[in-house]
Amino acid sequence: MDLKKRKVFDVKRGRSEPSLRRYLKGLEGRGSVQVVVMDLSETYRSIAQRYFPNATIVADRFHVVRLINQHFLKVWQQCHPEGRKNRGLLSLMRRHQWRLSDEQHANLMAYLAD
Repeated sequence: MDLKKRKVFDVKRGRSEPSLRRYLKGLEGRGSVQVVVMDLSETYRSIAQRYFPNATIVADRFHVVRLINQHFLKVWQQCHPEGRKNRGLLSLMRRHQWRLSDEQHANLMAYLAD
């Protein structure tokens, strides 16, 4: 994506370095790329480091939030397996405080206090 022009630069198929090698080697201006935003794949990180050596690699927000959520749910399961099964409680845990009604906030605080 070209951030200055706010346009998608290109989309290519492939998830491996061999499948993308020819395309990436042919890209003009690879050395001037400043930022590469991607998921947390070690494969992509390796590819980005090889073909965009001057770029800072940044994990995209979606994948960071997803990873944090997965770890949170795993720890919650270990701490309180019964609470983890309560879908209503899970919904409250995932919301911002300002999006909770007074009753929902009170219910969440009571659960956390227990």
